Amino acid sequence: MEVKDGLVVLSFCLVITTAYFCHNIIVLQDEVKRQSSTIETLITNMNNLVDRVTRLQSFYDSVKKSLAENREHFKESFGDIIKETREVYRVTEEIHERINVLEDVVHRRRDTGILPLIRAGISRLVQIGLHFVFGPIAGYLESSKNEKANLTKFL
Repeated sequence: MEVKDGLVVLSFCLVITTAYFCHNIIVLQDEVKRQSSTIETLITNMNNLVDRVTRLQSFYDSVKKSLAENREHFKESFGDIIKETREVYRVTEEIHERINVLEDVVHRRRDTGILPLIRAGISRLVQIGLHFVFGPIAGYLESSKNEKANLTKFL
């Protein structure tokens, strides 16, 4: 019976070893499944990251283009501001010259017409200022103002 007992012990060892191997195989399969799900999650995250980087690059390009357009518009506007400022300065100098010329004849009793000249100069300054601030609306305001003045003179 020793041989039988040895075979039983050997069979028992084989069963336990087989069970141990089966258990290890099941544990490894679970580990592989967990690792594969982790890899799938990482791949999904990487794809999402690539999409986000692409969107950010697109947004960066559009912002860069918008800034370039704004810079060009600023240059044009600033050039217009300088041009209008020069025009205001020129008109102001003309007004001062007219006032200086008219100061010499102020002592005369006749009508010198200084008030209409000053009004015309101030009106021009106001018109330039309105045109600078309001754009085309200023021309409409100035023309309606002149029409009202003409209508008042007529009545």
